[in-house]
Amino acid sequence: MGFTVRETFKLAQKLDKWYPGHMYRGWKDMQNLLPRTDCFIEVHDARIPFSGRNTDFRAMLTAIKPHILVLNKMDLIDEKYQPAIIDKIKAQREVNDIIFTDCSGVPGSKKAGFDRILPSAVRLIRSSD
Repeated sequence: MGFTVRETFKLAQKLDKWYPGHMYRGWKDMQNLLPRTDCFIEVHDARIPFSGRNTDFRAMLTAIKPHILVLNKMDLIDEKYQPAIIDKIKAQREVNDIIFTDCSGVPGSKKAGFDRILPSAVRLIRSSD
């Protein structure tokens, strides 16, 4: 059975229309819910703590306090980089707390950091009143 290898990729006529409609609707729904949000927990991959975060999303969340950034898969990065990651993100003044977690569910895994999320959220909500 043969197959054809695509040699070119045609770009959309208007690049500003690339954002799929369902994503745009979800974005708008989330913006409408944010004023009623007490605490925002943003979860990202610890291996790409800067480039993995959407800049538009981050800008929208700057008005939401408190804001916890959970960097999951900490078991896949060298622990020595955690302080530098924390310092760089805290310098941007977007996040109240940064928690590294390992929620892999692998047998024997301690799910490191996971038990810190709820207490941190409660503390930040109480202190924001």
